[in-house]
Amino acid sequence: MMAGRLAAAVLCLALTACQGGPPIEPVATSSSLAPTEAPQPSVMFKGVLVPPGAQREPPENVAPDMENWDVPGPFAETAAAEQALLPIGKPLGRLPWCGPFPLPARPGQTGWIWGTARNGLAVLVVGDPNESAIVIHHTGSAIGYCKWPGPGR
Repeated sequence: MMAGRLAAAVLCLALTACQGGPPIEPVATSSSLAPTEAPQPSVMFKGVLVPPGAQREPPENVAPDMENWDVPGPFAETAAAEQALLPIGKPLGRLPWCGPFPLPARPGQTGWIWGTARNGLAVLVVGDPNESAIVIHHTGSAIGYCKWPGPGR
C-alpha cells in the first residue's frame, strides 16, 4: 500500500488541479482485493486493465476520483505490462488519446493521458526495482496535457 500512496502523491503533484469529478464510466465488479493471475478491469474506469497480481487499495484509502493498485515486482516490468494493456495512441472509450503524461524526467515514473477539455483520465505507473504501483485518475479536464486538432474540443 505504500507504493500506491506514493503514486497518488506524485500524480497529485504532477496535476495542476488535483480535483475530481464523477467516474468516467462506472463498471460493476466484485469488491475482492485479492490478487489474480489475469489482467483485471479497473473498478471505476471502463476499458482500463491492470496487470495480473495487482492488488487494489481499499477505496477508503484513496481520493474518490482515483484507484491505486499495488503491483509486486519492479517498475520496468509493471510499466511495460500496463502499457501493453492500454490503447496507447487510440481513444479510450469516448476519450481521445492525448499522449504520454508530462511528468518530470525521473526514473521510476511514467504515464499516459486521454481526454477532452471537460473530461480526462490519466494512468500513472511509479516504482523502483522492488515494487510498483498504478494510479488511475479521473482528472476532470485534460487541458494543459492535450493538443487537440481543430476548435471545439
